[in-house]
Amino acid sequence: MQTALLKNPIHSLNLLALALGITLTLAQPCPAAQLVFSSTGGLAVARASHTATLLLDGRVFVAGGVKGLGASVGSTELYDPVSGTWSSGPNLPIALAAHTATLLPSGQVLIAGGKDKRGQLVSIAELYDPATNTFTPTANLNGARAYHTATLLADGNVLVAGGVGDGGALATAELYNPTNGTWISTGNLLTVRSSHTATLLASGQVLIAGGQDASYLFLGSAELYDPASGRWSPSGNLTSSLGFDRAVLLRDGRVLLVGGIDNHHSGFKLAQIYDPTSGTWANTGRLVATEALPGANLLPDGTVLETGGAHNNSLPSADALIYDPATATWAVTGGLISARVAHSATLLRNGQILVVGGVGAGGTFLASAELGTPQMH
Repeated sequence: MQTALLKNPIHSLNLLALALGITLTLAQPCPAAQLVFSSTGGLAVARASHTATLLLDGRVFVAGGVKGLGASVGSTELYDPVSGTWSSGPNLPIALAAHTATLLPSGQVLIAGGKDKRGQLVSIAELYDPATNTFTPTANLNGARAYHTATLLADGNVLVAGGVGDGGALATAELYNPTNGTWISTGNLLTVRSSHTATLLASGQVLIAGGQDASYLFLGSAELYDPASGRWSPSGNLTSSLGFDRAVLLRDGRVLLVGGIDNHHSGFKLAQIYDPTSGTWANTGRLVATEALPGANLLPDGTVLETGGAHNNSLPSADALIYDPATATWAVTGGLISARVAHSATLLRNGQILVVGGVGAGGTFLASAELGTPQMH
């Protein structure tokens, strides 16, 4: 299994930095707000491919990730936007990467799955309580997995789907019930996949798109999970097979896919958009070049901010761009201070974007963080 996992680009530093930067055309300028990035307090431990969760009290909880080739991180840190500083959180029970972190209605954070410092897949699940700053074990997943998705459903349960298991890419899915702390199996995906996107739609259904199949080829299919029936159904094909992209739910209920690479390991030249009313995909906003593993956030004004990534198949980018759904166009905004890929980008309650860690120039793992502040016109 170890050999098979190394075929996945996210498992090596070189291919982790394959998250290629997006440069976008400005055929029609966006009327979007500009952002200016400034430095804020840095992490105690440099890391990439970590999780970053906005807590109910406005702080950001960063957990796990990688700090070198195959070296998972066991520490957690908390960012306070009031002071602009970080504090230590509790250590994870084991060092983790390729896990998920999901904010529960209770304010706790569910950590599930991933791989340990030896690269072994795990089924561990833990609950982080911000009130006590401690982890508490909860029931393990039914099977070990990494590179899966975890989505909070409208009923408060968490849907975990796909990923890589001990036997390869998975089609299995399971539900976590926070009330009794247990996992139950639910309907299998129609296609095995890992490193895909998962988006909760306004209907309460979950849209799964793209990712990699059992041969680590990128997928062009999408499917919908219905929590009422526990079943999956096909929901159109992407305009191109895609992986290592990001999905953003727009205000009008559509889903925007940004960044990513295709099966030729080249960037896809167009962003893609999903219409849940028709169940169809279409291209939107032509790109000059594309990025994999960028940051992507819906801003308070309804536009989408895309940050960083890597371009030319290896070089981290400092690009920051804004997509306007009203005009289907992209515009350049103030660039990041540091080029980075496989970082986290979190929308704070004050409207700022917190960009943290990642892999920088020369393959250096970053501890730096920066804030993107919208500039009012």
